[in-house]
Amino acid sequence: MYQVKGYFSSLKGSYYEIGKQQGEFVKQNPYLIPQFIHEENVISNNHWTESRNILNKHCPGINEEIEGFCEVLKIPSKNMMYYYQTLLKAGCSHCAVLPKKTDLEHTYVLRNYDLSPVIDDMRFCSTHVEGAYAHSGFSTQYFGRTEGVNEHGLSVTFSACGQPVGNIAGLRKPMVNGLQCFAVIRLLLEKCKNVQKAKLLIEEIPIASNINLIVADPLNAVHIEIFDGHKSTTTIDGDNQAFIVSTNHAVR
Repeated sequence: MYQVKGYFSSLKGSYYEIGKQQGEFVKQNPYLIPQFIHEENVISNNHWTESRNILNKHCPGINEEIEGFCEVLKIPSKNMMYYYQTLLKAGCSHCAVLPKKTDLEHTYVLRNYDLSPVIDDMRFCSTHVEGAYAHSGFSTQYFGRTEGVNEHGLSVTFSACGQPVGNIAGLRKPMVNGLQCFAVIRLLLEKCKNVQKAKLLIEEIPIASNINLIVADPLNAVHIEIFDGHKSTTTIDGDNQAFIVSTNHAVR
């Protein structure tokens, strides 16, 4: 039988301290190290610097988290695959159902998770970082999130909007400069307490990933479609429509 090992993590402290906590875990499980390191000279100095700068501007704290991780493992931060995968240059499905359509009058979020364990952390992570909203969800490359729910009941799920975009073979080349989906999702979970805040934040940040996001809070939900840098939103509040569904293709 094919077996896959998963993990639960509870992270508390500053970004730097949380980075060190994760570094200590990987240090105790050294077989995990190769998934964080890219081949030598894959990322240029300019790309690395630009990646750090955009994260510092839009996802403050992640660079410190990576530095803490690298300090424990004695790894140069420039060699971290996260920087190469996060800044992008030019199967899944999910659903939110609002209280008016549910028997218990709660918001429900459904997620079909199709990522391969070969490329996934297989880790459900509860994160309590200082200065950000606590959240729980699945991690990717440890520092990113593929979905989750935060302390205010805001949930974020995603699927591809057409062929996924990325810097590795088989993915679509990005058409604009911006962030990959897993950086965006963590930012929404840590900084937004409701759908309205999430919509405003999405308009502010550069996103290169082609994705369908569903963001839901206890009363409302929004579908956010992003394709080649263009953004479109559809909000539901339960009055005219009480559910929204998205798959891995463009809606419009």
